[in-house]
Amino acid sequence: MAVGEHVQTDHRRQRGKEGLTSWTIRHPETGRKALFVNSGFTSHIRHMRRWESRGLLDMLFRHIATTVSLTCRVRWEPNTLTLWDNRCTQHHAVWDYYPQSRFGERVSSMSVG
Repeated sequence: MAVGEHVQTDHRRQRGKEGLTSWTIRHPETGRKALFVNSGFTSHIRHMRRWESRGLLDMLFRHIATTVSLTCRVRWEPNTLTLWDNRCTQHHAVWDYYPQSRFGERVSSMSVG
């Protein structure tokens, strides 16, 4: 697949719009290729048979979910701060801190230029 092929995303369809998002991207700073799929939002890959798309996506989602070297676990302590690049990272919070709670803020940087 070439950079720029598309996937159908469910989150826009739920609002009455079909969303097409590139499923292969180039990181704007590094130029490295990356897959841009997420099991919570990606429903299928355009221009593939549904069963082929489902099989490929299921394999990718399984790989993302089960490959330990793709994960980062944070040991939360007071004043812990985490940052990641959403263009090539997926966030999945594990609620393993019960009965404590945590507070988070989402911040997006914008380039100037």
